[in-house]
Amino acid sequence: MKKYKIAILDTHPVQYRVPLFRKISEVANIDLIVYYCSNLGMNKKFFDAGFGKQIKWDIPLTESYKYKVLPNKSPFPGMHFFNLINIGIINEIRKGDYDALMIYGYTTATVWLTYFAAWSSRTPVMYQSESHLFTRASLPKKIIKYIIFKFLFPRISAFLAIGSPNKDYYKYYGVPEKKIFLTPYSVDNDYFQEQAKKLIPEKKRLRAKLRLRSDIPVILFVAKMIPRKNPFDLLQAYEKLRINTPAQLVLVGDGQQLKQLKAYVKEKKIADVHFAGFKNQSQLPEYYAMADIFVLPSQEETWGLVINEAMNFKLPVLTTDKVGASFDLVKHGRNGYIYPVNNIEELETCLVALLLKARLRHKMGRMSGTIINKWNYAAGIKGILRALSLMEGKK
Repeated sequence: MKKYKIAILDTHPVQYRVPLFRKISEVANIDLIVYYCSNLGMNKKFFDAGFGKQIKWDIPLTESYKYKVLPNKSPFPGMHFFNLINIGIINEIRKGDYDALMIYGYTTATVWLTYFAAWSSRTPVMYQSESHLFTRASLPKKIIKYIIFKFLFPRISAFLAIGSPNKDYYKYYGVPEKKIFLTPYSVDNDYFQEQAKKLIPEKKRLRAKLRLRSDIPVILFVAKMIPRKNPFDLLQAYEKLRINTPAQLVLVGDGQQLKQLKAYVKEKKIADVHFAGFKNQSQLPEYYAMADIFVLPSQEETWGLVINEAMNFKLPVLTTDKVGASFDLVKHGRNGYIYPVNNIEELETCLVALLLKARLRHKMGRMSGTIINKWNYAAGIKGILRALSLMEGKK
């Protein structure tokens, strides 16, 4: 069996990607190192603009895989194009003798340094992004993107698609089917299912802890309280249905709209709305475990990994037709509902259908569990290995 030596370039340790890096490192025929352009969030608090506060992830971000933080030469550190200039990546690639490099996107100076270093050393590149075609963009931005991709994409050896919309995006820009490999956008299913097994039997206790009623269903929202995530649509749908349908709404997260949401609830005197605030990774399972329905009403979402998390707790999912995960994970009428974005009336209708029928909720929840079992890190690693096999001998 061939041993593949690969490197991944990432901006900084991301709580959703690190578990995948650990899983890849466990594969016998892969020798992996991850290069980080920044130590943002690594063992210290950082300001998250979406949450509007200082946070620190409470899961280990640098354990059980090889990594290296590259010196950043930018005089203006951050996460935009000229904020990351890690010149050291050039030497790392030239001396590394890698079988392949895995690179996320094209939006930093370091990424382009990496591309040119890879091409000059004839190192194959695997490209991954979260993009899809229903992201809103101005005409000038579309033209610029077309010019960039016209130059970049023919020089990429393999494209790693996180799901169906992402695959369609690559094909739209001329990538042939044979160069696209499905690497499902996943969360740590093993961890969340272990938590579900432990916590779901404790649902009554968990609700009591949060001062929630145990006799009526709980609708759960987990996301940043920002316009793109659309929490007001959910709140207004809940306001309407709550008049005749028993339910409770729990909103987990923080952000610029939190004060407005709380003020709206107070002004309208909406019953049984609970704001939990920001919750860290290790705290989220308790909220999924005590819920009955999960809703992500985003106006635009490249994927929406909270849907993966909720499905590991066998929850039915309601989401919009502008959420990337809806195309692969939410089967309309089987494990949830997909409704037109901003259609509050349709969201209310779907919620009422589930709130009034416990058996339907349980049936759809079981289907969520079945679907998410196949959308995991193992499938992603299988796609990476297929891509590596295709590129073998191309260097």
